[in-house]
Amino acid sequence: MEDLLITGTAKTPDVEFRADGHLLLQGCSIPENAPEFYRPLLSWLEDYGRVAKPVTELTVKFNYFNSSSSKALLQLIEQLSEIQTAEHKVQVRWLYEEGDDDNREAGEDYMDVSKIPFTIESYK
Repeated sequence: MEDLLITGTAKTPDVEFRADGHLLLQGCSIPENAPEFYRPLLSWLEDYGRVAKPVTELTVKFNYFNSSSSKALLQLIEQLSEIQTAEHKVQVRWLYEEGDDDNREAGEDYMDVSKIPFTIESYK
């Protein structure tokens, strides 16, 4: 399975979805068409789910994301939930800038609706 690597822009996040189970979304997510941008990520996760590693960790480090990105992110988290089994541990690390209560609360909201463990941490 190939890694999915997308260099971020002013409107789209860096994406590092690695076949070894380390997944990263970071930066700003305000794409013109979020469903179109996130479609390859969802497709990659579907393929990855068939060959998932024993541990999969998604790290989310957005400095800003809009509501359409939020919906796409929820789809990603739901897809990750389907990977989790007794043999496959899945977790999310939600990183937010210290003092960004909106971003922290967004992470908490995802944690509340998710079936997978979250850690929510601040950074400076």
